[in-house]
Amino acid sequence: MPVSLRKAVFVVLVLAGSAVSAACAEPATVTATRASGGDLSCALALSEPPTPGQAVGIELVLHNGLDVPVRVLRYFTPFEGILGEIFEVQWQNQPVIYEGPMVKRAAPGEEDWLPLPAGQELTATVDVSSAWNLTLPGEYQVQLRNAISFRVADDPEPRQLEPAGCGVVRFMVEAG
Repeated sequence: MPVSLRKAVFVVLVLAGSAVSAACAEPATVTATRASGGDLSCALALSEPPTPGQAVGIELVLHNGLDVPVRVLRYFTPFEGILGEIFEVQWQNQPVIYEGPMVKRAAPGEEDWLPLPAGQELTATVDVSSAWNLTLPGEYQVQLRNAISFRVADDPEPRQLEPAGCGVVRFMVEAG
């Protein structure tokens, strides 16, 4: 999807009163780390302990332990913000209904693939409470819903990093 069209969709959703502006991820950051394991790995984490009535930040970290660069598709991941049901959220082992925006996407263009050099990490944080109701006290679980697509070096065929490999975030929300 061209950048100008993506911006237009964003503006329309904001003007329609959606929670897109609150749901968008912070800019993805790349940081140098030691390569370990020799593969692409991911981890979900709580950015800080939740407090009643405050944002609940979930952080996704991708680590490229390969000896070659990869490109990661931002679609359906925190790297594009919350523009669809990117997480499975449960409260007390019951599904929590997604209440955020739903955006249709065209086939991905080159600008939709984030570069991730060998031995480095890519990180994005989103506010899960902007698209799921997390106001009831009790235990919540959050995990990725979709596989993360990536391309290794110049290979045109995408590969998949399964969401289960990123783990599950569990946290308690106390009564306010």
